[in-house]
Amino acid sequence: MKIAMLGSRGIPAQYSGIEASLQEICPRLVKRGHRVSVYCAARTAPVAQASPPASSPVPVTYKGVLLRRLPAIYTKHLETATRTLLSALSEMASDNDIVHFHALGPSFLSFIPRFAGKSTVATVHGLDWQRAKWGTAARTVLKLGEWGAAHFPDATVVVSQSLKEYFYQKYDKEVFCIPNGVNIPKPKGRELLARLGLQSSPYILYVSRLIRGKGLGCLLRAFNSMKTEHKLVLAGDAGYDHHYEKQLRRLAGDSVIFAGFVTGRLLEELYSNAEFYVHPAPMEGLSISLLEAMSYGRCVLASDIPPNREVLSDKGFYFAPGDVEELKRSMTRLLSGAELRQHKGQEAREHVSKCYNWDRIVDKIEQLYIDVLKRRRKCPA
Repeated sequence: MKIAMLGSRGIPAQYSGIEASLQEICPRLVKRGHRVSVYCAARTAPVAQASPPASSPVPVTYKGVLLRRLPAIYTKHLETATRTLLSALSEMASDNDIVHFHALGPSFLSFIPRFAGKSTVATVHGLDWQRAKWGTAARTVLKLGEWGAAHFPDATVVVSQSLKEYFYQKYDKEVFCIPNGVNIPKPKGRELLARLGLQSSPYILYVSRLIRGKGLGCLLRAFNSMKTEHKLVLAGDAGYDHHYEKQLRRLAGDSVIFAGFVTGRLLEELYSNAEFYVHPAPMEGLSISLLEAMSYGRCVLASDIPPNREVLSDKGFYFAPGDVEELKRSMTRLLSGAELRQHKGQEAREHVSKCYNWDRIVDKIEQLYIDVLKRRRKCPA
């Protein structure tokens, strides 16, 4: 089977949960004998090297996955749209069997490869139009993408049961629920934490983008009002919204560490040694960072929204989204209860190891592709 992935910035993951999920899914599909290509942002993807003596470019791969670099108009509103449009047009002339779009906006363009007889799949990772970072025009476009995700692809995938119910109620559309997954890692020491001044300092951890709609203002206000010697580590970057990052830095006190985008061993150490993980976003699809924190056995304090409840169940703690005082009380309680944190963290680790295994998730994705191709052969477009 030949598969193309569209709509992300590509792999290796350098931005969001979508890229992180593709980094897990695509190499597993390659190991199963499929050819997989991922369209990537030209300015961040690895560059092909010349192959002497012919000096022809060598295809760039990541763990067997072919990386296809494409340019884009690099603005907050146009980067993903322009790159996905070029990707979709390119797929009309490809020999791929499945063209898989990711996220609401890109999914609207899934009708383009279908003109060339391609089978298409779209995965909705969240209702992006609900995010506070988007203005009226962008929200309108994203809502149009949602409609397209429900009507254009041969199959629509969502990452949570709450999203599945949403699509059924709004569009009378049966979609497939295939969640994100997680690996179960070995906890790491503190060798690299000195880079952040955390050789021995206890800290609370947040890992995700520093963008509007993630509940960061609520988190900082709650933390600032606490009497604690703990640090708060914010691991993530702001993308295009540098003005918002400056607002956060002005709001933050001296005990808040802005770690920037973190990956590899340093991220592993951050997860392994945090007192607990806090996830304050008032809306989500299914958060990769939440799953990762649980996989490291971290106790989790999350906003009380259906997608978080779906993942955490009774294996973590909750607060009302946007409620600064409740968040403060919850964090204070957890900092004073080491045994409680350890117990809940172990429960969380066991839970995700059973329910969010990447190999089982790829089983479902592979079977979906097979079913889509069978339906297309029976009912040609």
